[in-house]
Amino acid sequence: IQSIGAGISPRVGKLSTPFFTPLHRALMVKDEKKIFPFLSSPFPINKITTEFFDDAYQQVTATDTHPLNVFMYVDRQTWLPDECFIRSDYASMAHGIELRVPLADIDVVACADHTSIWRKTSPFRGKRVIRNTYRAHLPSYLYSQPKRGWLSPAAKWFRDPEIRAFAEEVFSSGYYTGLDSVFNWDMVRSLLSDHVERRGYYLYPLWNILVLQVWARKHDLQAPD
Repeated sequence: IQSIGAGISPRVGKLSTPFFTPLHRALMVKDEKKIFPFLSSPFPINKITTEFFDDAYQQVTATDTHPLNVFMYVDRQTWLPDECFIRSDYASMAHGIELRVPLADIDVVACADHTSIWRKTSPFRGKRVIRNTYRAHLPSYLYSQPKRGWLSPAAKWFRDPEIRAFAEEVFSSGYYTGLDSVFNWDMVRSLLSDHVERRGYYLYPLWNILVLQVWARKHDLQAPD
């Protein structure tokens, strides 16, 4: 089935990738070939990433070998604190609110760790425990809704004339020279133009470089030679 699906969509072909670091890279990590064009001096990004996740997975597979349990544990050690929890903390503290995430409670997590993987998920239905627990308390239409990520409309922001003008200024030596040895600014601005004109979707590299350049100037960061 995977072979047939891979012939239709490259995304399906990723399912035949070996578990743990190789599959994590295939699903989550940008290919070096897509990043190198806007770097002044390419460096082994995938090698560094692979070593990081190899260490993370090795810590777990020593005690648990079920792929789903391992993936969820590593996700809890990486994606949640480095991405989701940071966003929720910034958003809540900006308004003076002390936030706690109930499903990340220590006792809840410990209970989940000791719950059979097949009680938690199945090939056709995820989050089974949560769905069953709250089925009597939530509207039924919610259970047919697709999964939604926590995303801002940043892709559209770059198409705003004022924000585009600011981005073009930031993506240049005129804004800050400290990262000139890292980025090819002509290529980065070309990427911005393609995104704004809808010739491609480059939100993630553009946003990451924008934030890094602004932060680097604020703190006078100098890239190593």
